[in-house]
Amino acid sequence: MPSQGFLDLLAYLGQRGRSTDSNPTMAELRAKVVELNERFYDPPAHTFDEVDAGGVAAAWVRSPDADPGRVVVHFHGGGYGTGSVYTHRDLCARISQAARASVLSVDYRLAPEHPFPAALDDGLGAYRWLLGSEGVSAGSIALSGDSAGAGLALGLGLACRDLGYPSPACIAAISPLGDLTHSGASVAERADRDPLVSPTGSHNYAMRYVRSWHDLRNPYASPVFADFTDMPAVLLLVGTEEALYDDPIRIEANIRRCGGEVELYVGQDMVHDWPLFASRVPEGQDAIAHLGTFVGKFTASA
Repeated sequence: MPSQGFLDLLAYLGQRGRSTDSNPTMAELRAKVVELNERFYDPPAHTFDEVDAGGVAAAWVRSPDADPGRVVVHFHGGGYGTGSVYTHRDLCARISQAARASVLSVDYRLAPEHPFPAALDDGLGAYRWLLGSEGVSAGSIALSGDSAGAGLALGLGLACRDLGYPSPACIAAISPLGDLTHSGASVAERADRDPLVSPTGSHNYAMRYVRSWHDLRNPYASPVFADFTDMPAVLLLVGTEEALYDDPIRIEANIRRCGGEVELYVGQDMVHDWPLFASRVPEGQDAIAHLGTFVGKFTASA
């Protein structure tokens, strides 16, 4: 049975309506994301320090017992066009607490002003900075993300392998947007069950992000179409009511076909990106705790 906190979230989201039900401007979309995240902002104790990560804007988010030698690089959600290190400060503080790790939250450039592969390039830049200037070993780094940021975390892991960079220890993907073509059956079948993602709105975000229709199937943008051979362990978290439910399900099957290590965490009755609302939704905090255990299992302290 869902918690009262989750039922309250559903009531609020139903009253609020989807950001993409009308035809808003990017400024309106971004403002609505800020308003949503401010409503659910009540993080555990942490520090927040903005940093230039090798030319990429980022912020260190650390709980009091965070291990400075263990790092989670997090990419925020928002359809590649909204969100920031500020809107996702609560989530990153909770990840830091759960994983007992320092979180480097990457403020990657947003579309449509900066289309694909700008976000991926920023991810690579921040990762190189950690390995080089900060001297963090790849075995002490986990990648994580939520929604579009989860797709970006998976794409960055693929790019590290293909470009010959040391692979991170693991990747944790919360409600990943893994298919910009939206070819999964759940997009239509569960659209009325997910108050956060609409087929039209998600398609519009995708088309702002890519430069061409060809890029919709680029595995760095749509990891559903990727070859996951020789990739680190992956945790996929998905709610049963998500319109994007089929994305992580297909990614899990793809990883298994390639002989990789993967774990699927299914949030019963949960909607898209439910851990983002963990300040009010205990099921979200449970998922974050599981993510923290996963990160701790695979990352080493420097």
